Amino acid sequence: MKTYINLILASILLASSFACSDDDKNIFNDLKTDTGFVRFSENPPSNIGVSSISELKYTFKLIDPNESTASYDLRIYADISGKRTDTLPVTTITSFPKILSYSANDLAGFLGIEAADIGFGDNFFFTAEVTSKNGVKYSGIESAEFDDLDDLDPKTFEILGGGLTSTLLDESGYRQAFEFNFIILCPDAITVDDFIGSWEVTKDDFGVLVDDFDGSFEIIAGPEKNQVTMLNPFGHSNPDTGEAYNVILDLDPPNGEIAVESQSAWHCANVGCTFGEGKIEGDGLSFLCVDLIKLNLEYTVAAGSFGSAPIDLKKL
Repeated sequence: MKTYINLILASILLASSFACSDDDKNIFNDLKTDTGFVRFSENPPSNIGVSSISELKYTFKLIDPNESTASYDLRIYADISGKRTDTLPVTTITSFPKILSYSANDLAGFLGIEAADIGFGDNFFFTAEVTSKNGVKYSGIESAEFDDLDDLDPKTFEILGGGLTSTLLDESGYRQAFEFNFIILCPDAITVDDFIGSWEVTKDDFGVLVDDFDGSFEIIAGPEKNQVTMLNPFGHSNPDTGEAYNVILDLDPPNGEIAVESQSAWHCANVGCTFGEGKIEGDGLSFLCVDLIKLNLEYTVAAGSFGSAPIDLKKL
């Protein structure tokens, strides 16, 4: 855990060295000249609700506002039933504008699986590289979501190409088409009662769980309407008081959205660091038709933030 935190701090410092202030966003004007910046005509949805997987259709329109793109190489990887696939090619685009539309059968074909393997709660990630007409390649910053199974994935935390910045990739108004994803929502409305029961942590990218904790915990109703409480989901207790850290989730039935307000939830002393009590804050979605909760949490201490990481919960 201590090594992980040091790596996170190093990556934060590296990212901050490239960060743009509001005044620096004129770099986008530079991209209007001869650099390769492919964008969407409209941002595609990040959540797709369907009654059955056979109805799935993911459609978006790509444009080349600079008219300077020689090629746009699109790749895909996915979390299927909680398991990460390899990263595989989808298509190469050489003329714009271009409308792409993919069904479940199409997505399965790209990934080398069957359409029947795709289910509610599965997450699909797209990553692209642009080669401009002057020969410069542009791609995004490495995402923590990339697998390490093949040579197509970037391996270092660095900005690639001649001008893309985290600002351009992160802010939705730029409609960048380099890093994007969508998740398939459950078709059924949910209630608070659907959350009650025994759960376990199945994915913990930050590494917040205490080493000797098996990841299992209970969810109970309350304390308020449309809230549930996770009873010590990370296995932490305050070393001074012995009190366990419970986590309250704010629910938005019936659509499955979850908000996690800032709250104490872990302590550095339990995982080998010296920053004191830790807090979490974030959001997520529930996929109770497949007994799954997916959260994205920011982990902070008084000294600052370690950034955000996904955490998945599975009902037992």
